[in-house]
Amino acid sequence: MCKNVPKCAQCDGDHHSLDSQCQVLKEYKDQLKEDVEDAIQKGLLQRFSPQEKAPTFERREQDFPPLAASDNHSNKKWNTALPRTTAESNDLRASYTDKTIESINDNLTKLIDSNKRLENKVDLVSSSIKTVTLDIQLYQAVLADTINIMKDFMQYVIPASLTASKVERSSLVQVTSEYYKRLHVVSSRLINGFQLNQLNQQVELFVHNTNIDQHSASVHKSSQNDK
Repeated sequence: MCKNVPKCAQCDGDHHSLDSQCQVLKEYKDQLKEDVEDAIQKGLLQRFSPQEKAPTFERREQDFPPLAASDNHSNKKWNTALPRTTAESNDLRASYTDKTIESINDNLTKLIDSNKRLENKVDLVSSSIKTVTLDIQLYQAVLADTINIMKDFMQYVIPASLTASKVERSSLVQVTSEYYKRLHVVSSRLINGFQLNQLNQQVELFVHNTNIDQHSASVHKSSQNDK
């Protein structure tokens, strides 16, 4: 139970631990003083003595110049600069947007032109295939007619020429001439058919190239107008 009586931690006396009446504390202070004096005499320590007296504070007007008058209208500079900065930012943003749109338009134009060229190549191939198909059909028709003519000639003319008399053979000349005319018609049909197919292909090619030129001119004009 606490009795509220001080007790020194150094000597167990009835006083506080740092009380000046503590004998242990007195002996420590005396010993410390002797040690300091001994260290000073041996040159291990030096006494501190102020060389100059601290100057007395003196207030001078030049040390405290008056503050510049507050500019209550300084915010006007900010207010005037802000719209200009915003306008410049908007101009840059608009310029960037225009360039982006222009780039997209250019890419679209190139893509459309590339697709158009591809379509043109497909059209040319289709036209060539069409011409070849017509030529094959013409070959087949002429070949069928030629076979029929030769079959009739071999069936009627050749046997008759082998068995007929000299007088009868003279009449076969007219028949042979008729077969020759039929073969000539077939030959002319074949030649004219080839020429017609080639002419049709050239006409289609001319129309095709004309459409390409008109389309290219239209695309170029449109791109120039966009710029």
